Amino acid sequence: MGEGAQGAAYDKLAVEQVYAAALENVAVLRLPAVYGWPDQSRIEAYAGPMLDGVEEIALHPRLAGWRFARVLNRNAGHAVALAALGDWSGFCAWNVAEPVSPTEAQWVARIGQAVGWRGQIVESDAVEPPGFDADQPIILSDARIRSELGYHERHDPEQGLRDAVRRYAEFRARKS
Repeated sequence: MGEGAQGAAYDKLAVEQVYAAALENVAVLRLPAVYGWPDQSRIEAYAGPMLDGVEEIALHPRLAGWRFARVLNRNAGHAVALAALGDWSGFCAWNVAEPVSPTEAQWVARIGQAVGWRGQIVESDAVEPPGFDADQPIILSDARIRSELGYHERHDPEQGLRDAVRRYAEFRARKS
């Protein structure tokens, strides 16, 4: 159910290095898990069962405590615009993320709140453990893009999540 990086196979630093060597000016935005409509992949594993009325979402304890940076798609777009229009030169790399990287349990709770779900999140060793190193959080500091380009969340992440859940629910209703 959780979102996991693909490990070494997912490392994009080599791509950054190729562009940095070939071009005079390169802007790189390192984005975390981007959520928001129309991409439901970040919410459907939890929102779907919640919308179906499950009373409990069980998470393996290692997954429940895992932290993963996220950003609302519209705020990621704002970061892209700032980088495209910004006054910089050479090779610049900026991380983009929300100020707090929630645990998976906190992420599930945020989705539950957006759904209006009254169930509970429980930790259970009976649930399959994550297929990645959940002892390694994925947390990004976006202090540089905030200070150098003036990045800030233009769109409220909680409202964006509510909008994504609402549209996902409408999409599911149309499919059935």
